[in-house]
Amino acid sequence: MGNSFSEIKHMIDQINEKERVGVCIDTQHSWASGYDWENNYEKIVNEFDELIGLDFLVGLHLNNSKTDLGSRVDRHECLEMGQLSKQVFSNFMNDSRFDEKIGILETPNPMIYKEEIDWLRNLKK
Repeated sequence: MGNSFSEIKHMIDQINEKERVGVCIDTQHSWASGYDWENNYEKIVNEFDELIGLDFLVGLHLNNSKTDLGSRVDRHECLEMGQLSKQVFSNFMNDSRFDEKIGILETPNPMIYKEEIDWLRNLKK
């Protein structure tokens, strides 16, 4: 739910028991919504923190995108096959702000989940 961080913030603002709220960043959905992880990683994370707050972030859905930036089309792709570069995933894997967050692999081919998880772990410096 929510096409932008400001829409998510608006939803959270309507909730009285905010301690029950958790937010997930989905790499593909946010890319399809126009968040350019390739060129604005730090700016996007800072915008999320300013609008919503990293305290509300409980996890990341890590997946690539079959569709172009801003397409508004939900089409997940395997990590090494889509529009997002290896560097984008390396940024997430090496960002200490996400060390205690849940990472969920959400790619379309369960036959290669083990390889994709190993690939992500190998990005960690």
